[in-house]
Amino acid sequence: MFVPLVVGEPVAAELAGLLAKLRAAQRRSKTFDCLLAATALAHQLTVVTHDGDYDELKQVEPRLSVRRV
Repeated sequence: MFVPLVVGEPVAAELAGLLAKLRAAQRRSKTFDCLLAATALAHQLTVVTHDGDYDELKQVEPRLSVRRV
């Protein structure tokens, strides 16, 4: 079951922080991956994925919980 999550101020704040950390580390990530990661951070959830796209984000933001399946 999927529950829709609000993308409001807390997600925007997490996204801004994540993008700043990526820029400071001179790294890049896909826009949608950043938004999804920011949403997970704001709602204290784990990103479940089967690819390595979130490895870069996890390196700059250790609070990000990622589970690869």
